[in-house]
Amino acid sequence: MNFLASSVSASAVIPKYLTSAQAAPFLLFGPLKLVIKPVLEASSGDVGSLFIAGAGVQWLRDRMKFFKKAFETEKILKSLKDNRDVYLVPAFTGMGAPYWNQQSRGVLSGLTRDTGPKEIVRATIESVAYQTHDLFEAMKHDGLRPRMVKVDGGMVMNNWFSQFLSDVVNVKVYRPKVHETTALGAAFMAGLKIGVYKSLKDISKNWSLEKKFTPKMKNSDRKTLLVGWSKAIKRALIN
Repeated sequence: MNFLASSVSASAVIPKYLTSAQAAPFLLFGPLKLVIKPVLEASSGDVGSLFIAGAGVQWLRDRMKFFKKAFETEKILKSLKDNRDVYLVPAFTGMGAPYWNQQSRGVLSGLTRDTGPKEIVRATIESVAYQTHDLFEAMKHDGLRPRMVKVDGGMVMNNWFSQFLSDVVNVKVYRPKVHETTALGAAFMAGLKIGVYKSLKDISKNWSLEKKFTPKMKNSDRKTLLVGWSKAIKRALIN
């Protein structure tokens, strides 16, 4: 499971897209983490989850056998000029925020005789950005206006994906020097417990930027992609 978190006012109303995990700190653990920094700054946080992100790449590699190593996906993505209107809704275990539909199942739409493994790989990886966009929209409906994203996890080492994420959500994306922070986060928590660190703010000083991605996509192109995604989502929600 992959999480998106935002800092919000401690007195804010709990957004509709949340479940029982109503608040969480900025340190999140999982294959893909997205920490959102909205206009509001405070000490508590909101969490939304994507059920399938990095697991989608694992499915392409281990079940579909489209490639042997995850890093090969970047070359595949760059070989295509566009997604050829192929979309994958990776509802392999239902759909997470903001839909919360356990009965939904995966949908691959827009197939033609020209569709091949490359298009399916691209659709799978693009879906992570689209799902993140849906969470952003849910946050906006609750009065939050994200202005940047901090990401980590195996997927963000893919420069194409990181740029596409920035393009789709239309905010800057910051990738840290340490891409895999699951073990690092656990070590930080242990250090906080025994007094090596005084606070979460103290821990945050260890974060260091490796690369920044800035939106480059035209608004019209973004809108076209999201309309296609919305149609695919409706098909997945039929169940």
